[in-house]
Amino acid sequence: MKSRKEISTIQTFPAIMILIAVVTVALVLSVTDAQDELAGKQANYCEMQEIYKQSGGQYGWPVLPGYGECK
Repeated sequence: MKSRKEISTIQTFPAIMILIAVVTVALVLSVTDAQDELAGKQANYCEMQEIYKQSGGQYGWPVLPGYGECK
């Protein structure tokens, strides 16, 4: 029969491995989400800048520093 110490050690190792896996997945998803959000903001800025050009400056956004170039 296993002692109480052996049983708790056996249960602790899988728990730690699962915790490490969950944290790793969370980090990967947060980095991916941040990149998607940045790309979405850039696309929105470029669309608003195009509207600004087409409307002669009445609508949309002018060129703003920090957003990069639109293609």
